[in-house]
Amino acid sequence: MRFLQLFCLAVVLAAGIVPSAAAFGFTDESLLPPNGLVGHSYSFKLNARNGCPPYMFLIDSGNLPPGLSMAPSGQISGTAAAAGTWSFWGDVTNVCHDHSERLISITIADTKPVRVPVPLGEVGRPFSAPITPTEGTAPYRWSVASGTLPAGLAIDSVQGTITGVPATAGRFPLGFAVSNDRGGLTPQALTVEVASRLAIATTKLARPIVGRAYAAKVTVRGGVGAVTWRVVRGALPRGIRIDRRSGALLGTARHAGTFRFTVAARDTLGAASTRTFILVVHA
Repeated sequence: MRFLQLFCLAVVLAAGIVPSAAAFGFTDESLLPPNGLVGHSYSFKLNARNGCPPYMFLIDSGNLPPGLSMAPSGQISGTAAAAGTWSFWGDVTNVCHDHSERLISITIADTKPVRVPVPLGEVGRPFSAPITPTEGTAPYRWSVASGTLPAGLAIDSVQGTITGVPATAGRFPLGFAVSNDRGGLTPQALTVEVASRLAIATTKLARPIVGRAYAAKVTVRGGVGAVTWRVVRGALPRGIRIDRRSGALLGTARHAGTFRFTVAARDTLGAASTRTFILVVHA
């Protein structure tokens, strides 16, 4: 009977000790150091829970951001010297020889905004420009810090994507504040340029003469990128063709007459414009 009592007591003690030992390690807060700023002082202390204090900390592998160092007490301090995200394996022990390791990351943001390239936009055409943070971990938050988005565009504050259909042409310098759950990140600057909608500018064409070389050019205003051309209705005078890349009408007319045709132009964003011409060929 005494043996059974001792056995039961040992089981109870073991049940109480094992969870305590297993629970030793870094606190949850220690795994989420706040973001810092280049050129500014940084201070954050790692902490542990359970086990047998005092705790002793060291870096097993990896690196702290340049300019920062860690004391055995777990105090991380210094003046951050570069922007980016650095990860290291933190190691904590105590006087009971308990041991725990966790991967920890610290992000340092720059005070100067980073320039972000975005595609050209066009009035009336769908626009989408994703913005990618230069450091840190998701989830992120974006907000307009300076400037005004073109009418018709908006930024998704969670996804960081500018989308919409611009309604106004122009050049729009913008500044964005970026943050995550640990604080501010490097701000971002960009310029959204919106071109006016593609439109055929030419209204009249020179008259060809039968048997003589002919050259005339249909031009556009607005639009984005290269423009392609084609005749979508009617027909050009026999002997004259349209260059699909330049919009030039080239060739030598073979017969006199009046020819009605419609030319279509399309840019790289898919915007299209058409215009109908009447070309009188003289003998």
